[in-house]
Amino acid sequence: MGGAIKRAIACLSIALASVAFALSPVAVKADPATPTDFAINNIQIFRGIWQADDWLLLFQYTINQYPPEYIPVSQLFDFRLYDAATQQPLASANVYDYNNLGFGIGISSIYFWPADAPADTDNLYLMMSGNLAYWSATPPRVTYTISGDDYTQGGNQRTALVNWVMQQAQILEVNWQVKMVEDGLLTPVAQTYFVTTIPGLESVIPSVMGSITLPPDWNVPTQGTSAAQNWMNQWDDTAFKAELEKWGETWHVAWNAITGAILFIFMLLCAGFSQVKWGNGDPGFVAGNVIFIIGTFAGLIWWPIVMVEMIILGYWIAHNLFWRNG
Repeated sequence: MGGAIKRAIACLSIALASVAFALSPVAVKADPATPTDFAINNIQIFRGIWQADDWLLLFQYTINQYPPEYIPVSQLFDFRLYDAATQQPLASANVYDYNNLGFGIGISSIYFWPADAPADTDNLYLMMSGNLAYWSATPPRVTYTISGDDYTQGGNQRTALVNWVMQQAQILEVNWQVKMVEDGLLTPVAQTYFVTTIPGLESVIPSVMGSITLPPDWNVPTQGTSAAQNWMNQWDDTAFKAELEKWGETWHVAWNAITGAILFIFMLLCAGFSQVKWGNGDPGFVAGNVIFIIGTFAGLIWWPIVMVEMIILGYWIAHNLFWRNG
């Protein structure tokens, strides 16, 4: 009884401390100093880089003089693209705090899939402003109104992209005092920065890339294992995948969520048949799981479905090994 009382008192103390912390006033930071140089220097817009009619906006910014708290640019400032007619934000850009917490000169990108891409005639502007979490007064703000000169006109868009990236790398080399270009190629430092800032860049301008090891891109969801991804490529340009993609668009799911659901239900039916036929569902469950695993490595099963199945399989293994005869 004494132990139970002590545990109850400990839990109550933790709960009260949590409530007191949540209700305690939060200290307001003093407004950071306004940067001495705060600007969007230039914008370049490309179309058809990854697929026809997509829309890629690249921009260079300058933010000098960071606050004494050493807050990185990605937290201290926001970058948003606006529709000037409605004053509504269309998209935001993330800054990669790779050098000097992101201060000085840096670049970033905004990408639209073809279906969502703005028209060349749209009245757009890019705003760079201080995050309200750090400024109690009106934060510093600067806008850049996009004009026709900011669109890449004629010629090969990918070639123009190469020229823009290499030009920016040379500018950053001077500003950062770090080698960014060597023998006409991006150095590993430059590759890491540009590929992270412009995701997928290495696939469209490989001519200026060398070998590079990058940290994982946590912003891009992946499905299955790398083996499953390789297997899944075999379904490209097939009537099988094309038909499933139509179903997926109707139900707003990935195409392999459909095949995954079918195989998952098949696995459950195998277990049910085995239970009815022989009074034991384990043989059918194992057989269904073999088919399910093959489907996973064939790229036919959506990753969230695999996660659900792994939880069920883990429970089944624990039940058979430890709990059934417990």
